[in-house]
Amino acid sequence: MEQPVSYKHKTDILISDNTPSTQPTRKSQNIYKKCNECNIKRKIFDKSHEICHVCYNIKKILKPKQSGNKVIDDFIRYTQSNYATIDD
Repeated sequence: MEQPVSYKHKTDILISDNTPSTQPTRKSQNIYKKCNECNIKRKIFDKSHEICHVCYNIKKILKPKQSGNKVIDDFIRYTQSNYATIDD
């Protein structure tokens, strides 16, 4: 009568000659770059203009209205780009 073989702790692995013994490594790329709009280091959303996803949403989706006053417009853009949600 044959005894059952336990494969739980079996470490024998078949490896062919052309199979690499280690996993391939990827070169780490700098995915965080400085945004041209807000000058904050974030993940770039639009490669052609090098703007982050926050600035893209502000420019394209929200389409902020201009007040005509440069100081107020800069303040609004600053608060929109630096807005952070707080999880309670």
